[in-house]
Formats: sequence, C-alpha cells, structure tokens
Amino acid sequence: MSDKVVSQGFEKSGWWGEFEPEIGLAVNWSIGPLLFAVRRREKEWQVYHHSGDWPDDTPSAWTITEGEDIVCCDGAFQRHVFADTSGELVIEPLLADRSVVIKSTVPILIPAGEQISFYVSTPLWLQAKLPLRKHVLLDVATIRLSDTWFGPSTMEGELCYATTTSGRLYLDDLPVRAHRAITPVKIKNSGEKPLKLEKLSLPVPFLSLFDTSVHGLWTEEIALYHDERKDITDIVVGGHPPEPYNAARRISGPRKTAEKSMLHKTFGALFGA
Repeated sequence: MSDKVVSQGFEKSGWWGEFEPEIGLAVNWSIGPLLFAVRRREKEWQVYHHSGDWPDDTPSAWTITEGEDIVCCDGAFQRHVFADTSGELVIEPLLADRSVVIKSTVPILIPAGEQISFYVSTPLWLQAKLPLRKHVLLDVATIRLSDTWFGPSTMEGELCYATTTSGRLYLDDLPVRAHRAITPVKIKNSGEKPLKLEKLSLPVPFLSLFDTSVHGLWTEEIALYHDERKDITDIVVGGHPPEPYNAARRISGPRKTAEKSMLHKTFGALFGA
C-alpha cells in the first residue's frame, strides 16, 4: 500500500489539529526540517521524530501522508503502551519552552528619540497529545537549537535557546516558513544616546500563537520602551498581532502565565549589553 497524501501546504499553515488514525496505520508529517510520525496499534502509539538544519531565509512547506509504515531515517523512536488506543490524537504548534536569544545578522542602531518596528521569527515546537488520557506523546522543536546563557553575569540570568534573524522591517520581505512563528517587535529609544541592538532576549513562553491563514503563524506584538537613565526596560505584550493580522485566530496559548500586559527586565539582561 503506497502512502496517501492527506494534506499539504506552502503559503498556508494547517499541519496541526485533531487526528484519529485507524489501527495499523501511520501518519507522517514533514514540516520544514522536522520529520514526525505516529502509528496507532491496538495497545500502543509508536512515535518517531528527526530534526535537521534549515537555512534561516529558506521558505518551508509542510506535508502530511498516511500509510502502513513510518517513514524514518536517523532519529528517535518511542513506544507508548496502553490498555487500548481509543480516542483522538491532537497535534498542536507551540512556542519554545524557554526564552529565545535572537542575534541580529547586522547590528541595528536606533537613534535617541526614535521608534522602530521590525519582525523576527523563532522556531516552533510540535506537541502531540492524547487529550482523553491527558498524556503528551511528544513535545519537540522543529529544528535543532543551541543552548546559550543570557544575563549580566554567570550568576544572574537564564538558560535560553539561540537563533539568528535578519530583523526585517517590511512585511513583504518575510518568507513563509511552516516551522517558524513571526513576532512583531517595537522598540522606542526614549534615552539620550543611540541604542545599539545586537541581540535580544524574546520571552516567547509568555506569548500565544495566531493563525493568519496567509502568512503563517504570528504572536502578539512586543513593545520595548528603553531609557538608559533607568535600570528597567518596560516590556508590553499586545493582545493580538498588529495590522494587517490583528483579527487572526488564536490557536494556542502561552506555555507560562504571567502579567503579560507589562513585564519588567533589566536593560542589560534584555538587550545583552
């Protein structure tokens, strides 16, 4: 029996949702650099995943196929055993479980009194779960990320993931990537000196995901208000993405809860000074 293409997309998102594979069949996902598959048997769910590398500026598509076998290469394989496997499988996109340190490919200089808006992207996670059993089969990044420590010292800070970005200023310059989410960032330099932005700690565990239908997944807008005369930078998280996607449908909430309307971090820790 050859694999059957269940769904595929390039400019539109949609690799998530509710699935109920028949016993004996496997469902295989290809999402950018991630290969992920599940096979349902009478008393177990077999789960496979493999994440590779993916050039940052390369668009990515997704494909879902159904067949008898798991399509796999080098990767991780697990078996989750139950008395039976009745019930649905839910696939959900999530943001990272730690803050993501974004390093700009070219330093950005923001003059005193200026305000800029730009777009950055971070890799998505795929979570596979059995809601009726309250069991998570897998929670995995779509792309391999390196760990990094971010903070003013080795004693103060947090363990984060690291990625790079071009920090695009124009919406038309954004590539559509099925395995990444876009975060609009607004920075206002209220200080008296230019602000040099080389890397930024993005608190993605506190953000939600919204489906824009035509330009992939977005988060709420983050606004940063900086004044070097203060020790605190105000971080304001909007309630939804800005125009033209402020009416986008929310499909998953934040991993962590906090007072999202206003967060505070030290300037040095936030911007990597």
